[in-house]
Amino acid sequence: MAAGMTEEELATRHIWVPKVRSAIKDRALWMLYLYRSFSEILPADEVAVRMRTAIRQFGHRKGRTDVADFGPDQWADNHKNKGSADVFASGQVREAGHYEQQMTVCPLVDLWREEGCTPEEVRLLCDIAMEGDRGRAEYHGLEMTLPATLADGSPHCRLIVAKRTEQGDD
Repeated sequence: MAAGMTEEELATRHIWVPKVRSAIKDRALWMLYLYRSFSEILPADEVAVRMRTAIRQFGHRKGRTDVADFGPDQWADNHKNKGSADVFASGQVREAGHYEQQMTVCPLVDLWREEGCTPEEVRLLCDIAMEGDRGRAEYHGLEMTLPATLADGSPHCRLIVAKRTEQGDD
């Protein structure tokens, strides 16, 4: 059994996973409507910058609630143990000091496409939303990269979290 999940939670995935995906889609709608509304009165580039800043702050807030010495292994454990791996249909690749999530479902991207967003809007909104994970990684001094996304048309998102490589002066 996955640590952190009860037998009942594991047995009822077919019930709670769609409910969580639906809740995430609601947040995607909020984000889309805020972006479009603010873009009517401000330059879209400025709206994107301010949204990135706000969502990165959210990531820092998440980081403050994590355990001490939070690293790639804890990121992986959290993703799996709280059920996010099921919600995003994720595979995981774990190595020492390195973790990769390979998500094949994204309720945010699904919603934006359902709402008729252009491919450019989907990519932009996805990248803005990822500021939360970037902020969380930044808070912990980790590197977070996103070399592929569903928003870009890839078959899965590749979110990579690694210990920051020290680049010191010799």
